[in-house]
Amino acid sequence: MDYIDKRNQREKMAHSIIKRRNVIYAPPEVIGEKPQKAEAEEILDQLEKRKQEGEAQKLQKIQEMVQQQEQKQEADQAEINRILDERKRQLEKNIESGKES
Repeated sequence: MDYIDKRNQREKMAHSIIKRRNVIYAPPEVIGEKPQKAEAEEILDQLEKRKQEGEAQKLQKIQEMVQQQEQKQEADQAEINRILDERKRQLEKNIESGKES
């Protein structure tokens, strides 16, 4: 389209009158467009799905952290019990050696 065609088109549009009878009223499905409401619902569904996936991942991470904390507490408790048993044996040994003297 050259400059003259563009000018002619602008002039034609400037002098034309749009009449109501020339407008075609048709539902979006007939024209081939998706209705905006359906598209918006689709996007909202996708966002909700992503949100649920994100929450599931967060929940899984929290559960892993809780498991790690429990394992650490068990290991700490085992270490404490070992130290207490060792001290108890040392104390009993000291008491026995004190009685012998």
